Amino acid sequence: MTTDAGAVRGWALLHGPFRQQRQAFGILGLCSAVEAVPVLASGWLLAQAIDHGFLARRPEVGLCWLAVYAATMLLAAATNWLVVPAVADVVEAVRDRLVTVVVRGTMRRAVLETAEGEPAAVARITRQTEQARQITAGLLFTVRHVVFSTVAAVAGLLALAPFAALAALPALLVAGVAFALLLRAMRPRQEALLAAE
Repeated sequence: MTTDAGAVRGWALLHGPFRQQRQAFGILGLCSAVEAVPVLASGWLLAQAIDHGFLARRPEVGLCWLAVYAATMLLAAATNWLVVPAVADVVEAVRDRLVTVVVRGTMRRAVLETAEGEPAAVARITRQTEQARQITAGLLFTVRHVVFSTVAAVAGLLALAPFAALAALPALLVAGVAFALLLRAMRPRQEALLAAE
């Protein structure tokens, strides 16, 4: 199987569980947006604290602006109690689908091939399913945070200093393309590692 065919089959495997977990993805999107508020507002809130508070010799005003910033961070942190169950819902649906597909395939091979079943198949299914579960959870946690934080940081920079944002965006795009190319180059190695187990 080629790498591209494997990727297509992988997305096909994820499509059903992802479609069934729309509510969990909605919660993840909402929580991610709330978690991005401190990133979005930090520059403006700190500028207000400095310009209208500390530089204006009004430390109480500066402290009030810093308290608002702290409140946004507390609000973002409070969303974690919603994020973990939502990620768990998605990951467990993916795990269930993966186990179903792998067990059906193993049983089909055992029935169609007259050879004896492979004793290590169950251990391999368990180990690889757990790895897929951990990878899926890690990706959901990481990707949502990176995407929402990056968008919030760029929006905040555009609001505060548009010319600085225009200077930073090309570097951000180059880094994103380089990262995507590195991931594409690493995929065959990861597939070979999983196949070796």
